[in-house]
Amino acid sequence: MGSKLKELREKHKIPLRTLGAIVGISAANLNKIERGECEPGVQNAIRIARFFETTAEELFGEEGQE
Repeated sequence: MGSKLKELREKHKIPLRTLGAIVGISAANLNKIERGECEPGVQNAIRIARFFETTAEELFGEEGQE
């Protein structure tokens, strides 16, 4: 689930701490989201997606889901 987040973050060369400060989520929680250990809440998913100019569904949606 979080692999798209990690790919985007690394593509834009944004450290976890920086992204966390921008969207208001701790680096530790972002790391857990990236590793798939937890899911972001709706509001956090929206904030992260807006930062990357995408949708929460695109960023966190299940692959192959219709």
